[in-house]
Amino acid sequence: MGRLLQLRIATARPAQNPGGRRRLPQVVEINPRYAEAHNNLGYLLEGQGKVPEAIAELRKAIENSPGFPQAHFSLGRILVKQGNYEEGFRIC
Repeated sequence: MGRLLQLRIATARPAQNPGGRRRLPQVVEINPRYAEAHNNLGYLLEGQGKVPEAIAELRKAIENSPGFPQAHFSLGRILVKQGNYEEGFRIC
């Protein structure tokens, strides 16, 4: 099994997998176009209170996979929470 595939499997459910959470930055470094990893990293960063970093990761997820609804929803939700209603609702 290739290294990237192993990392993808390990990081697929970051909320339930502490080891996977630690590997997410490595996954996006190896494959910067992997939208799901950017999305998951954004989710974790928001949970750590690192909102600007979370927004950046979610934007990368959308850039790499414009049709990825989870990333659109997550980014829109964060923007609305910050009071940026116009962009937040547009992105959702």
